[in-house]
Amino acid sequence: EHDFEKDGLDLFVENGLLGARGTSLGGDNGIAVAMMLSLLSTDAHPALLTLMYRYVFKISGGPGLFTILQIALYALALTAFLSYLNKLGLSKKITSVVAILFSAHIVNGIYATVLWKDVLYTVALLWATLLFLKLSIEKKQFFSVSNIIQLSLCSAFIFLLRHNGIVVFAIILVVMAIAIIAFRSVKPLAVILTTLILVGVVKGPVYSSMDIENQSLSAPTALLHGIVYTCMESDFESELLESVVPMEVWYDMYEPYSTNSFAFSEPAIQNNINEKMNDLSTTVVVKEYLRAFANHPFLIIKDRLYGCNALWNSIVSGYNWRTGNDQYKIVVESNELDLYCRENAITRFVSNVY
Repeated sequence: EHDFEKDGLDLFVENGLLGARGTSLGGDNGIAVAMMLSLLSTDAHPALLTLMYRYVFKISGGPGLFTILQIALYALALTAFLSYLNKLGLSKKITSVVAILFSAHIVNGIYATVLWKDVLYTVALLWATLLFLKLSIEKKQFFSVSNIIQLSLCSAFIFLLRHNGIVVFAIILVVMAIAIIAFRSVKPLAVILTTLILVGVVKGPVYSSMDIENQSLSAPTALLHGIVYTCMESDFESELLESVVPMEVWYDMYEPYSTNSFAFSEPAIQNNINEKMNDLSTTVVVKEYLRAFANHPFLIIKDRLYGCNALWNSIVSGYNWRTGNDQYKIVVESNELDLYCRENAITRFVSNVY
């Protein structure tokens, strides 16, 4: 057994993949951060956060300052949200209780302190949500210089910190286009132009000066999880999945589920799944996902909720098999906080409705 307090990583390379015996070595942990700091040639894993790591680590000599900045940003987003709700009439007692509960929740403490791209991505989403709340209330008066700058920065960060952020990015731009017509104002156009300029500068001159190659969008292969789950739990059939490998192989990779099962599990390696998935057309994958959703929406929703349920739900209420594989148990199950991968009220509700 691996003693995380005493033992170093026992690394090995198998089939061209780096692993560690007795641990759940993955792509978002310390070894990946170390690799990012030394190797960065493409934007395949969004490069902006890596550049931020580099410069902050260089200034502070370690990750401590970055963690402090993350906590501050996370707290700032919550404070701004509650302050605005208070301004709208929500009592200070209620906002204070919410702030205390939010701050004391162990999951938020873990989330704000780990080095993970989703932390800053979440902060940008929270801030954008606050700005959209303001827009829905203030309407045309919303478009002050300050709000235009804030929404432009949020939109750019959402796009640059995660590849699937392009969906939210597109929604924001569409809403701004609608606002131009609804409010008969060109001010929303400033958000569109400023956002596009910011993204263009980062992915253009900034990346070019550092020899970072822009990565074209690949097929959203994470959607295949939902399609496989739909096939497993219903009469839904997918010619797309069958064209890659037989369904039995997909089932072997999905159950028991792991966060990298479609790329690094033994069946995936044996069948060269990763390369085959990357060859799929984005349009084809999205169409198949939407077809699965149209036929069995609750299964698709349930699959997505399971994916959010690995560490973020600390309420003990039954075991969630989807992410409770052997690799993940080492990190999530065996700890003093009893943070199992759990079913929660939402997933049970969806199951009952289905």
